[in-house]
Amino acid sequence: MSAPLRLTCVAVIALPALALASTAASPRVERQQTADDAPWLADLRVRYGLANVEAHHEDGAITHTRTDSATLLLTFRYEFDHRFGVALFIPFVVGALREEGGAPRGVDAFGNLAAEASFSFRPTDNLLLEPRGLLALPTARGDEAGSPGEVDRFLLLRGAGFSQGSQEMALFEAGRLGGEVALLALWTPGRFLVRAWLKFEAMFDVRGDLKDPAIVESVGGVVMGYEMGLGLRASLGLTYNRPWTSHEPRRFEAGTLDPAVEWRRGPASVALMAVLPIFGNSTVSHTFGLSLSGALRF
Repeated sequence: MSAPLRLTCVAVIALPALALASTAASPRVERQQTADDAPWLADLRVRYGLANVEAHHEDGAITHTRTDSATLLLTFRYEFDHRFGVALFIPFVVGALREEGGAPRGVDAFGNLAAEASFSFRPTDNLLLEPRGLLALPTARGDEAGSPGEVDRFLLLRGAGFSQGSQEMALFEAGRLGGEVALLALWTPGRFLVRAWLKFEAMFDVRGDLKDPAIVESVGGVVMGYEMGLGLRASLGLTYNRPWTSHEPRRFEAGTLDPAVEWRRGPASVALMAVLPIFGNSTVSHTFGLSLSGALRF
């Protein structure tokens, strides 16, 4: 069993126990009713991902590398009131790379630290709107055309980013300063839940030596869920990512299905989500992601 898969298995066992033993929270847009009593939130998400990454080298050669990754995304959030909150994201990735015909090699990488601010309001009782803004600092090391170690870190981070449906690429693109603006809408008629979101993301080369000086992309999706009783909620989402780059405008286009199951009992919540590719035109292919999340509010 690979190291990323072992790490994910440990988390799959430990996170539910942590969530059930503490005051784990429900998704961010539904947590705000308790912000006055418990304004701090610590959230840990563990994701196991697979992806095949295509790398273009300076001598014209193209290599295909399988990335086998485990991503740990730690989030600290503070909510000033029911409407305004700020968050800090800390991503870390460990994994293994295997080129065609080669032996696997272990790699670890730190992602881009990011800060987010969000403001929410309710036009009606069952409709919530939440604009967000995020800034990702270029703390991730890695270079598509650098030394072997730098290339390995670049490939691992890119594979990890795509294994979660390209929804948080600003946290995983090495050598780039990222920013995004987003709008999320949540409608909860009875037992049903409908969540729609759209964000625009821009990532800029801060070193001056990357193939793409800038990557600009739009990422959007819709999620439909249903409360089944006994604390269980099932949902199915669709995510679409469309980028524009100076190097190859369509190479990152992708669409995924995102099924999820969440269980709540009292203040506790455990969520399991998969990322399944359905179409794409990308240098990253054969992606798969499986994540488990738990949170503690205090």
